[in-house]
Amino acid sequence: MVRQKTVNLYSRALNPAKTRYIRASRNNAHTKGRTMIVTLLIGFVIGVLAKFLYPGRERMGIIMTTLLGIGGSVLGSWAGQVMGWYAPGQPAGWIVSTVAAVVILAVYDRLAAR
Repeated sequence: MVRQKTVNLYSRALNPAKTRYIRASRNNAHTKGRTMIVTLLIGFVIGVLAKFLYPGRERMGIIMTTLLGIGGSVLGSWAGQVMGWYAPGQPAGWIVSTVAAVVILAVYDRLAAR
């Protein structure tokens, strides 16, 4: 006689392996959100530092200042990887990011003056 296996629908939902997977995906989503917020905050701080270090008055709002800092971080990471200071995928440090943001600000100032 062949025994039929009954399937309990709730046993799959309470499976610890699936529960861990669901928890990991939720934590991963929260981590991505936190990473985005931290990126924006660090970009803002780097943008403010670049505006403080660059002589002259720049009329930029909070969004442009944040984008300036994020652009400085991206440019600093790229330049550092090209020069061999950073490994691929490694983010730039505060000093390199701020210097790169000042360079971007200088280029922006020259282009805006025309």
